[in-house]
Amino acid sequence: MREILTEDRYKFLKREAHKLLNLSSNNNPFYLAKALKMNINICSLKDELKGFILDNSIYINDKLDLYSQKIICAHELGHYILHRNLNAFELFDTDTESITEFEANLFAKEIMPQMFSRIDMNEIKYVSDFNKFIENQIRFSK
Repeated sequence: MREILTEDRYKFLKREAHKLLNLSSNNNPFYLAKALKMNINICSLKDELKGFILDNSIYINDKLDLYSQKIICAHELGHYILHRNLNAFELFDTDTESITEFEANLFAKEIMPQMFSRIDMNEIKYVSDFNKFIENQIRFSK
């Protein structure tokens, strides 16, 4: 059975994103993380791991370009705010059909709409379509 994003859940996601945006005069996810008193660690990560969240810290692969680091930070903020009750194993789910990944990506879109201006949400029919779009935006620079 496929998980779906309900209208109520989407409204909650948008509300939480806008609450976060009200904490800072800047929608840069690094500033938003600081407003939440979170640590940002740009560091060497294994393989193709782009980033993850652990406790109050976001870890981002130092081999990503700055644009990609911002997307990863915004995505991880989404996990922090929306999925605190999930265990670490569930948060490391990289399945493109994952509803938690979809929600974190939508959250990133809400706080950084300028970075997602190239996507027509009317053309998104499946969770995997949007998740793959986000995945294709991430670039390793080193």
